[in-house]
Amino acid sequence: MFKRLKKVAAVICAAAMVLSMTACGSAGDKKVVLHFTHTQSPGSISDLTAQEFKKLVEERSNGRIEVNIYSNCGLSGGDLTKAIELVQAGNIDIHSCAPPNIANYDKKFYSFWLPFLFPNSDDLLAFCHSDKVHEVVNGWCNDLEMEMLGINNAGSRQISNSKKEITKPEDLKGMNIRVPGANIFIDLYRNYFGANPTAMDFSEVYTSLQQKTIDGQENPIAVFDSSKFAEVQQYVTL
Repeated sequence: MFKRLKKVAAVICAAAMVLSMTACGSAGDKKVVLHFTHTQSPGSISDLTAQEFKKLVEERSNGRIEVNIYSNCGLSGGDLTKAIELVQAGNIDIHSCAPPNIANYDKKFYSFWLPFLFPNSDDLLAFCHSDKVHEVVNGWCNDLEMEMLGINNAGSRQISNSKKEITKPEDLKGMNIRVPGANIFIDLYRNYFGANPTAMDFSEVYTSLQQKTIDGQENPIAVFDSSKFAEVQQYVTL
């Protein structure tokens, strides 16, 4: 089981992770150290999830399992794609990432980022907790020599900008908006909103907003908050 955990990726729901890890905790008295990385900053949703996971695993294994957490892809030099490779190689035990990071290896993961997929939060949460969804997505991970432990909901993506209030899609026309490097987002903002989508690494977003190289960005409110974008962005559209 521990060998299998050397090939684990994509976290979602701490409870699902704990169930998997608790089963491992009974395997003898030898101490096991697991390296858990995620893509966001300290204090973010991903980090809070990882910290809760660490707490529960270490408590329920009576200290036999130790979990070391690395924020901002700390074991891959901040490289989100390389982090997946390190999981496949067994150099990172557990990794929490956004769907497009792993979609570099299987485009089916882009389905998680289809815009306007859920009408409300209840439907989104029901999807995240669905046994059928977990079974199907875990199969995708298995094809990449990884195991899915769960799905972490960081919230729906919203738009922030420093220029004006956005009340309708047409208000985005001509705006320079940072988006992840995925065609599904680039096409949405260019072809449907008439904006100028700019793909860039997340680590560059704050400085680009501050220097007004870009007008805005889109992310869940939790990411907006933990990244302190309110310091450089006046408007948020829900």
